[in-house]
Amino acid sequence: MHFSIKDIARILGVSESEVQGHIDSGRLTAERIGEDIRVTESELKKFLDTERKAGEKEILSNNSPAPSAHPQGGLIEPILDHLSNLSREIRDRWDFVRENKQLEYELRQKELLLAQREMDIQNLQNELEHQKELYAKEIETLERILREKWAVMEKETEKRIALEREELEKYFALEKEHWSNKLKEEKERYVQKLNEVQQKESFWSKLMRMMTWS
Repeated sequence: MHFSIKDIARILGVSESEVQGHIDSGRLTAERIGEDIRVTESELKKFLDTERKAGEKEILSNNSPAPSAHPQGGLIEPILDHLSNLSREIRDRWDFVRENKQLEYELRQKELLLAQREMDIQNLQNELEHQKELYAKEIETLERILREKWAVMEKETEKRIALEREELEKYFALEKEHWSNKLKEEKERYVQKLNEVQQKESFWSKLMRMMTWS
């Protein structure tokens, strides 16, 4: 997983120039992919972890006791009072700075946690986009396979219809020939019978004429 400078700036809630500054200083390792500068997920996590540890170290160093004034002997009373007041003011300011640093550290920790959540969300979005692309390719492949199968089925159906038509034509041709032959045979029998009848009529006609003549 790679992140652009714009992605990291959005995750950390800082400007792109600040992210570029971290890269230029070597605190954040990046690599060039084509014309873009990209940061891997592992390098970004390493940077966030380094920032967190640096914040903890700063808080620990700020928790050391604040310096106090210890006046030497022989000083006059007004100077002692002034030094005492100054020491108290320094301690108050130091407590304020330390509290401010603690709040700043806690805020930074929350920002880092939020940045981690942002990065996780970005990873999920990228994974969803990746899955979406995979599903789209899978659907495209299935559609192509279905089209190919449909084309094969159409060809097979056309072949089967053509074969059945050919078989029917052969069957009708045989039936036609069969009935034509039967009709021809019937016609021949009819002609033969007609000839026989005509011959009989001729015989009886001759016989009648002979009888009439006699």
